[in-house]
Amino acid sequence: MHQHLVSPTARATASGGSTVKLTIVPPDELDLDSAPALIEQLEEVAGSNVDLDCSGIAFIDSSGMRALVELHERWASDGCAFVLVKPSTTLRRLLELTQLEDTFVIRE
Repeated sequence: MHQHLVSPTARATASGGSTVKLTIVPPDELDLDSAPALIEQLEEVAGSNVDLDCSGIAFIDSSGMRALVELHERWASDGCAFVLVKPSTTLRRLLELTQLEDTFVIRE
């Protein structure tokens, strides 16, 4: 079952002045069908620091991984934080297999 991405699961919090950090919950299946929607909806909050709550990702394919890499690169080029929070066992395993675990900022 896919859930909403940015709304209503996004929570904006002020952290240190005017900086806004958004916590985003992606769908439980991040794949060819849902990855483009994640990118599109996160583009709406570009320029904000983002915590992506990855604890519920039960399935991720190459399209989902590519979306995460693209988002990471976009946020890095904008000088904003893009953090994978509590990656699920599935996501963590894929990060290790693809040797991308050091590419992302990961917070438990």
